Amino acid sequence: MILPIQNICSCNIRETKAMDDLSSDLHWLEVDGSTFENITSGDSTETTSLANLFPALVQIFLTILVGYIAGYANIITTEQANGLNIFVGKFSLPVMLFMSLFKLDFSTIDWAFLLAVLATKVVIFFGVVLIDFLSSKPRNCGRAAMFGIFCTQSNDFGMGLPILYAVYGMDNIFVNYLYLVAPISLLFLNPIGFLLMEVSKSEKQGSWKETLSKVFTGILTNPVVFMTFLGIVCNFIFTHKIPDVFENFLQALANAFTATAPFCLGLSLVGNSGFFKAKGLVPIFWIVVIKSLVSAVFNRTFVYF
Repeated sequence: MILPIQNICSCNIRETKAMDDLSSDLHWLEVDGSTFENITSGDSTETTSLANLFPALVQIFLTILVGYIAGYANIITTEQANGLNIFVGKFSLPVMLFMSLFKLDFSTIDWAFLLAVLATKVVIFFGVVLIDFLSSKPRNCGRAAMFGIFCTQSNDFGMGLPILYAVYGMDNIFVNYLYLVAPISLLFLNPIGFLLMEVSKSEKQGSWKETLSKVFTGILTNPVVFMTFLGIVCNFIFTHKIPDVFENFLQALANAFTATAPFCLGLSLVGNSGFFKAKGLVPIFWIVVIKSLVSAVFNRTFVYF
């Protein structure tokens, strides 16, 4: 059977085109093989990060559990637990913040993203305060401020750092953002909440001027606040390079925070299980929803605004 010349030509054209496409694909794999390697390495990196996440979570919750058992069995007394909390809050955490801000290269920071996080926290804080103040009877600005702090404050360093280290690594830029995001609540929103709580208290005691002065004094003398500002100042003076004489000493204090903070959290849970009842779970549920879902939506909206 003799095929028409037109069909034979069209078949040859299709075969030639298919061979050209195949050769171009092979050429792409040969010349641009690094792209294929980057894709496969990216997938393997993502798998490795997720594999490292589970041990980090186990580490955190097991440390909390050990702290709870130590407090429940009275291995560590209340006075000793207070001593650990003082060490974490007045020594280890301030030093860790100081070192991180000291060594931070501010030229690598995306300030638009940081501004979006600030806007999200401000909207959530004042939104929660306003809604709770208007919906509660009798109206109590102290209670509203407390819930505003709960919805914007998180355990960034005690639980956030181990997770970020496991997923992204210690030198990733996201770890640096954590040291800048946390002071937003610490230096700006929390003092406003404390002022509102003291104002609510002064309405009953009638000494609001004294309470306000105590709040300002407590904020200014807070080691975390002081070391945060000191770390930023030293960053510009020494060009984010800690002198070798002090680095090992400061690093030893900072390293103690990762294990001590969740341990103290477990100690603080002893005797507070009565709060986790039906009535107490309702505000906890809404706090989790606001922090996990609403904040994420607002943050993404502001970032891409």
